[in-house]
Amino acid sequence: MREDSPNYGEHINLADHPDFQTIKNRLMAQLQSYQTETKDPWVYKWHYQ
Repeated sequence: MREDSPNYGEHINLADHPDFQTIKNRLMAQLQSYQTETKDPWVYKWHYQ
């Protein structure tokens, strides 16, 4: 984001934006698969929505 942008420096959460749902869902599935494969203890602490 450019410094002269009106939202510069502001945190913008795109996780719930409809254009990014496919990417978010794919990344969540990959994370869950990795955690299951590696028996990562965080798999039980992570809440998938």
